[in-house]
Amino acid sequence: MVAVDDRGESVFEPQWYYETAPDQAERLLDLDVADELSAKGVPLSAASPLAKILALRERHPGRFDEIKWILGPATWLLYRLRYPGGERWTDLETDWTNALKFGADVTGTTPGWFEPFFDAVDVSTDLFPTIRPPGTSIERAENETAADVGLADAELYQGLTDGNASVLAAGCLQPGDCSIVCGSTSVVKYVSDRVNPHEALYYHRHPIEGYLPGAAFDTGVVLRWFCTHVLGVSEARGLELARSIDAGDEPRAYLQGNRSLFFDPEMGTAVFDL
Repeated sequence: MVAVDDRGESVFEPQWYYETAPDQAERLLDLDVADELSAKGVPLSAASPLAKILALRERHPGRFDEIKWILGPATWLLYRLRYPGGERWTDLETDWTNALKFGADVTGTTPGWFEPFFDAVDVSTDLFPTIRPPGTSIERAENETAADVGLADAELYQGLTDGNASVLAAGCLQPGDCSIVCGSTSVVKYVSDRVNPHEALYYHRHPIEGYLPGAAFDTGVVLRWFCTHVLGVSEARGLELARSIDAGDEPRAYLQGNRSLFFDPEMGTAVFDL
């Protein structure tokens, strides 16, 4: 997440996905409204933006008061292209997929911020953009940054998060459609017409209709872990060995991690077919 002032300048360094706020997350999970938020498909963990927001406020209360907007990186980038330098950032919007893990309720007719949760932690929803559907227009790129990268006067639209983009690209449009995409992260998603809360899943709203339950886990870390802890060789040597295996004979591995299939810190590492 990126916390900026009223002209889009960073108040804090960007908060990266793998940075954590475990103490704050533990307190969030103890709140009565945490179960309500979970029932809406929003996961809470030490890596959640909500936990990191509380950590920033507790550690730097004076600087926290300088924040005008708390944004996901995609939203921040769109408005960096939209507003000329020095101009005030007003009337910001974000798409409902990028808003989800910040505490968006995507289960209603119109997605919006889950007010009871923000009331419970005394964080104003005024710090967050209005939630809009993916594909909503944001006018045009008007600043010098856009011109520098060849996007002067480009039309800007609300987007969606990476896993949801991949599931649409795979053609998942109707309930029952499913896709598995493997990249730096492996993402398993399907289309559902309703939300059925489960601790292993989080629910995005489909940009067209229905919902996108899914789970994500690290792909690349499997190779590093396997080479280091099982084979005792370098990653380069591991890749050489992998080339000698016929397609279809690969071992399957599940490894504990903070992008695991299950948000369960007690679950240990398991390797199958070995």
